[in-house]
Amino acid sequence: MSQATAIADLFATDDQAALFHNGEGETFATFPVEDHRETWPTACRRFRRHLQRLYYCATQEAAKSSAIAEAQATLEAQALYKGAQQEVHARVAGDGVDLIYVDLCDEKWRVVEISASVGTFRVVDDSPVRFIRAQGMLALPVPEHGGNLLALRQLLNLTDDGDWTLVLAWLVAALRPTGPYPILLVHGEQGTAKSMLVRILRKFVDPNKADLRAEPRDTRDLAIAAANGWIIALDNLSHIEPWLSDALCRLSTGGGFATPSDPHGHRGNRHAGRSDRPLH
Repeated sequence: MSQATAIADLFATDDQAALFHNGEGETFATFPVEDHRETWPTACRRFRRHLQRLYYCATQEAAKSSAIAEAQATLEAQALYKGAQQEVHARVAGDGVDLIYVDLCDEKWRVVEISASVGTFRVVDDSPVRFIRAQGMLALPVPEHGGNLLALRQLLNLTDDGDWTLVLAWLVAALRPTGPYPILLVHGEQGTAKSMLVRILRKFVDPNKADLRAEPRDTRDLAIAAANGWIIALDNLSHIEPWLSDALCRLSTGGGFATPSDPHGHRGNRHAGRSDRPLH
């Protein structure tokens, strides 16, 4: 038996592992890591390292790079042609009926399950929907019952109750799994804490190492930003070009963009995925 075949067999015999593809033909693998399961594109480094680990733990030897690549390609084909079709999500997803899931992006890959009809939530260790992690996404704190959003208002420089109502409405909409989404425009004089307000609101839903982004150069940059997080927050826009205005409207209402390559260099990820996004 070749090393490549042995590696592929080791993955296939793990009852906690699964291969699947989405509607755009992108392939993914879900597999156990310590006490939880993770989902990654089959072409990414994380999946490659998992295969290396499987072979080393089974044989106490390092697999050849060519064998890892061959096993990776074989499993990718299995995900595409034998695996089930299942969508992947970044940060927020729904079950299409009642439940909303928010990825905490913590080390244990836990999610918050919210019942839209009952109005309650709980933390789930193994999500029934598949989330993927983009580079730069940060963890949310574990939510607790009994909080009060009035504490948030004290941190925001808002002029009146109307602005506060708009902010609350935007936050609620940002946690919906499907759009259309409202676009929140924050404007004011220099030094009025506009950027701080945006940073705080994003940290409530989709914290990221790059909370605020500069104006994208073209639709490709905007599509990559959409693929790397749930919220797009653009800072210090003195004006909005017509092409950018149109592109932001498409994002907020569910339009899509095709990108020539995935921002992480993964093969096969040619599209930005779910493109409807809450926007600042």
